[in-house]
Amino acid sequence: MQFRFLSILILFTSVCTEAQISNGSFEQNTSIPVNMGQWQVIEGWDNAGSFISSPDYYHINGTVQTNLPETPFAVVQPYNGNALVGLIVCGKQNTNVREYISTELMTPLVVGQKYMVGFKITNGEKTTTSMAGIGVDQLGLLFSIGPAIQTGQNPIFAEPQLKIESVLYTTEWRVYNFVFTATQAYTHLTFGLFGNDDDKQITIMEGADPQFAYYFLDGFIMDKIDDDFHHEADIKDTSISKPTPVVQPTAIPGVDEPFFIPNTFTPDGDGNNDLFKPIPNSIKEWDFEVFNKWGGRVFFTTDETKGWDGTFGGVACENGSYVWQITYVEMDDQHRARMVETKGIINLVR
Repeated sequence: MQFRFLSILILFTSVCTEAQISNGSFEQNTSIPVNMGQWQVIEGWDNAGSFISSPDYYHINGTVQTNLPETPFAVVQPYNGNALVGLIVCGKQNTNVREYISTELMTPLVVGQKYMVGFKITNGEKTTTSMAGIGVDQLGLLFSIGPAIQTGQNPIFAEPQLKIESVLYTTEWRVYNFVFTATQAYTHLTFGLFGNDDDKQITIMEGADPQFAYYFLDGFIMDKIDDDFHHEADIKDTSISKPTPVVQPTAIPGVDEPFFIPNTFTPDGDGNNDLFKPIPNSIKEWDFEVFNKWGGRVFFTTDETKGWDGTFGGVACENGSYVWQITYVEMDDQHRARMVETKGIINLVR
């Protein structure tokens, strides 16, 4: 399923609606971009304080090289809305060139609080004249107290709390969702590639001699996860008697109950509640995905009759909170097709 429609975020009741990221889809701006490198016109975002690095702002109504879908590096449509950001996350191996995009959170994070953090990312469809074409691993999200500062185009030497571990290169939009517990009252979030090139896989994916890895970003989200919803999933010692899970399917509010989702399942082989499976009602076709706390996808199906058995690659997954996501197409009041994206938390308890 290609994400080329209007995307609507509907949060499950386990996720609070108190958003932590302002202008996550880059729609608000002080002006429409007219040249490359105009990150300054995006409301609420910056380039991590560098005097050199210049992430690019693209808009459907932009002029010359900043309009969509054809950019100097790739052909790409916004994941939703009219705008997106592009940046050089690194150059060729051992050049240690970086660009970052950063934002101040709406409020400082609460220590011990769990959050759902997500974003959309793509390399787009490379043009024949593009100098991009490199893929890289360890793209990360860094939470910090105060802004992270980049000097020139040098790497920021910090360890991001959340990372995409494998090499990422994709012409389609990829959705990454993470479950994150705040250990400090973080105030800022920065995306990019942290540290130098020594331990990175910087791989040529397209073209004879690409000069850098260029990624487009859209749809950043960050919301609190209710404490009283996931406490069962925090049990790590299996010798402790686990509480009785709440497994009554819960309706998704505000969408005329197209399906039901249980909030906990127990894949312990006893034949009772061993499978995490949404129950369809008014929809018959969807993409159903489950992600672990690092944002890695552990399950995917387009078959509404199938569910997740709590394993990945034939190995049982550990107890904990996992992010589920269901994407489907529906008709709006004007009978236009739109893509609806719903997500929430499932607790795996054995």
